[in-house]
Amino acid sequence: MRICDSDYSEQGGPCMSNFKKTMVKEVLLLFSLVMIFVCMSMQAFALEDVTGTWTVVFKQGLQTTMTLQQSGSSITGTLETPDGTRKQVVGKLEGKTLTLSRDTGLETVQHYQVTVSGNQFNGTYRNVGKYPDQGEFTGIKR
Repeated sequence: MRICDSDYSEQGGPCMSNFKKTMVKEVLLLFSLVMIFVCMSMQAFALEDVTGTWTVVFKQGLQTTMTLQQSGSSITGTLETPDGTRKQVVGKLEGKTLTLSRDTGLETVQHYQVTVSGNQFNGTYRNVGKYPDQGEFTGIKR
């Protein structure tokens, strides 16, 4: 059975069956849902911008400065210790999770696991090597 707009079909225009109309609506609905999902996924996996200078405060009360540069998900930078020594940090950013490591030069490597939220972060560190240690810290972008 064909359903047609009488004015249009009398002029020789094509008619669309109910089945075809239903299929077109379903395809458009499916396409819309896929586009919504893609947009939401892009927001969920969007990388934070960590480039800049951060004030880092360790739970023990020590305060220091970390400067980071970001290229996609790759992170490089320096961490200045309370005695003024600067050592390179390297790592990666996946969504809101930043992982960094730093060789202290004292037979110890520090590993950082950080959750970034805008201009703030919080995280944990773990020292592996001659001077094992672990703790928590926070950071604020200047």
